[in-house]
Amino acid sequence: MNVSLSPDPGSGEAFATASRFREDLFDSLTARGDELFELADALLCADGPVRAPVDLTLVAEHRRGHGAMYDALNSGNVDVPRLRQVLAREVWSMLSLTVPGIEHRTGTGDDGRMTWMLHADGSWARAHTGAGERTATVHQGGPRRLYDLLDQIRRRWLENGELPVYGAKVTITPDGETTLSRGGWATTL
Repeated sequence: MNVSLSPDPGSGEAFATASRFREDLFDSLTARGDELFELADALLCADGPVRAPVDLTLVAEHRRGHGAMYDALNSGNVDVPRLRQVLAREVWSMLSLTVPGIEHRTGTGDDGRMTWMLHADGSWARAHTGAGERTATVHQGGPRRLYDLLDQIRRRWLENGELPVYGAKVTITPDGETTLSRGGWATTL
């Protein structure tokens, strides 16, 4: 059976996660947030590429006029550190769907920050960012390259402006196996 992935209030966790993301995204928009949020909705719901901001006012999810759009673009404000945290959580959630069971740990010391990803199959990745440095040195091993998978998800999100789980088709077999798929991406829960 194929169905589109729409929020099912009965499923609880998935709906709560999407709702929390929308709330956190809205909270990161500190000036003209209502209009910036509508612009984000319109951008995600547009049928094709958006060539100019004014095109967003023609999308049904944008309920305000041209003036509100220009006001938000000129005077709106985004709390960038907070937005980064919100988006990082989304990428991490996508990785957790793709490779369930990854354990994530971080630590800091005088020599910088260390982040680990560990999986029961023996896969691991360790990223170290030295004190005062902006780039990390990554080491990984095991049957899967966890950092490469994380980077692939991040890159896809940056290139497409969204994660493949949004708008994914759901296939449920008679024995209850659930598969999410969109484009070349798929995962079985």
